[in-house]
Amino acid sequence: PGSTAPTNTGAASTAVDPIAASPVYPAGSQLNERGHLEIAGCDVVELADRFGTPAYIYAEEDMRARARHYLRAFAARTETFEVLYASKSLPCTAAYRVMREEGLSVDVASGGELHMALRAGFDPARIHMHGNNKSDEEILLATRAGVGHLILDSFDEIERCERLLEQPQDVLIRVTPGIKPSTHDYVQTGQLDSKFGFGLADHLAEGAVERVRASEHLELVGLHAHIGSQIFELEPYVKAIDVIAGFCDAVELQPELLNVGGGLGIAYLDTDEPPSIDSYVDVKVRGVQRVFDPAPRILVEPGRSLVGNAGVTAYRIGTVKEIPGVRTYVAVDGGMSD
Repeated sequence: PGSTAPTNTGAASTAVDPIAASPVYPAGSQLNERGHLEIAGCDVVELADRFGTPAYIYAEEDMRARARHYLRAFAARTETFEVLYASKSLPCTAAYRVMREEGLSVDVASGGELHMALRAGFDPARIHMHGNNKSDEEILLATRAGVGHLILDSFDEIERCERLLEQPQDVLIRVTPGIKPSTHDYVQTGQLDSKFGFGLADHLAEGAVERVRASEHLELVGLHAHIGSQIFELEPYVKAIDVIAGFCDAVELQPELLNVGGGLGIAYLDTDEPPSIDSYVDVKVRGVQRVFDPAPRILVEPGRSLVGNAGVTAYRIGTVKEIPGVRTYVAVDGGMSD
């Protein structure tokens, strides 16, 4: 990795390389002189021979470049921000380490993800512990490790924290602002009917604020709202921020932190045109600064947009089954989900 990619020669040099021109593959990918896919200077066929298949292959420098892009975009617009790696997008210790080295904080949603983040060297204070079904063991693991923030997702969790915690803990309350973005139903999370967080429209979020304020161990420092994933339209973010600001006024809360989630879409097809990182960041920063005075520290949680296009999966073709006049099935050594 990191070596200079060979230059195409012969007839191939006059043709347009569809890989290099595609937004789907890791930056710098190309077809080499043998017609093989090459990522970060590595021949994917050679990688498959060496490591076996199926194999996840990620371009480290592409991941780093995307992390730096987020940090630059925020730094150009505000001094009070934090970019969290939404690690469910690629939960492996090497990826955590890359994001830590680039200066990101991290969002974890299980004891396993917390373990990997700590193994990768993250300062516990920069770890945000999510999850809508945290076990007693996970709550204790997180708080004893000294994580910076717990994100509270239910009254059940508040009760268990009050029962389990041995020291004060900064928390954010996750709210569902009632905004339904234009994306697949399975990855919409900000509408009223969501397994995540406390609703605003049904006043459950007000009750959560009251409960946390009355707690001996929980210190409310902000709110969290995530409206969905793989989002191409930016306007729903503005609406969500407006709704949250109205809620803060209603409950007389001046948040120190406001986590406005992640969700930026990526290109899965050459024809997909997701918003740029700069546009995404600009909408969120301007949205918060417009309705909050003073503006809280702005947090975002990119995941897919950091790693999705930085990687590919390599498979081997096994059985080929032709149904004459109907279809040809090509089986690969991956799961049904692939």
